[in-house]
Amino acid sequence: MNFKVFKMNDYDTVISHFSKQKTNEWYIKEFGYDSEEQPINEVDEIDAENGFWSECGVEETAKIIEKLKENEEIKFKRIGGCLWVWTTFKELIETLNESNYNEPFVVCSTEC
Repeated sequence: MNFKVFKMNDYDTVISHFSKQKTNEWYIKEFGYDSEEQPINEVDEIDAENGFWSECGVEETAKIIEKLKENEEIKFKRIGGCLWVWTTFKELIETLNESNYNEPFVVCSTEC
């Protein structure tokens, strides 16, 4: 199963093993849009080398500190009291157990 990364619109990015068309159909159904609100021509497959910032919990922060001690290169920043780490979609996909993902999922969003 090959995962792909799709920028669905201005706020949601989805990881999917479906085609662009089938991923958009899933997205429309999952979030209650219609095809006019979520047209296929606005969905873009993006390079998995792109990535996103994610907030780290305690466990992830400890792992980052260990990697830094081992001189591994990690891109991170601190916002307020929180640590955020840069992760490529490819790095995330490599950690997925494909048998657990029968449907696409939103991997990052600017909407709460």
